[in-house]
Amino acid sequence: MQGFDFDGTIFNPDTEELLIRPPPDAIIITGRSFEYAQETTEWLHTYDIFNPIVFNTGKTSGTDRGGAYTEARQIDSAKHKAE
Repeated sequence: MQGFDFDGTIFNPDTEELLIRPPPDAIIITGRSFEYAQETTEWLHTYDIFNPIVFNTGKTSGTDRGGAYTEARQIDSAKHKAE
């Protein structure tokens, strides 16, 4: 079983382009909150990527994914991916 991170591995957040296409049997693990599940899934589907996705169960705390990537957000994302 393989796992792929979304932002920075599959998706380039600066250009919104596909970087790597995960194999069909891989799982996508993202630090993105479940609040972004629909837009993330829709983006993947435009590239015919239908892999299972594990979202962070935490909310964004008023900061969207485009906001400042603080140390607290980095720690939360890392903890989620380690679980």
